[in-house]
Amino acid sequence: MAGNSKGSEYLNRKLELAGRPDSKVVMTRTPESHILYLIMSQADIGISTLKMRLFQEGYSADEVESLIKEFYAKCRELEKVVEKINTKCGFKYKKAKELA
Repeated sequence: MAGNSKGSEYLNRKLELAGRPDSKVVMTRTPESHILYLIMSQADIGISTLKMRLFQEGYSADEVESLIKEFYAKCRELEKVVEKINTKCGFKYKKAKELA
């Protein structure tokens, strides 16, 4: 019974988080998608923390800007690979407008 309670608490917490306006629900279908999700989660935490602590921790704006630019460059590279995969499968790829 204790296991069910713990599982219910976990599920309720996930549902609560999914209902927040700043949340997105992500379903992964493959191990590769799960890897991307894990990387994305860590990037979200790291980038938001870096931006919040920019002036508190004494990071230079140039340092942070350089890391963010590198992040976007790598995202564009990943997007090109995903577009190739989708094209090969016959699916039209919809580019992320945020990377334009």
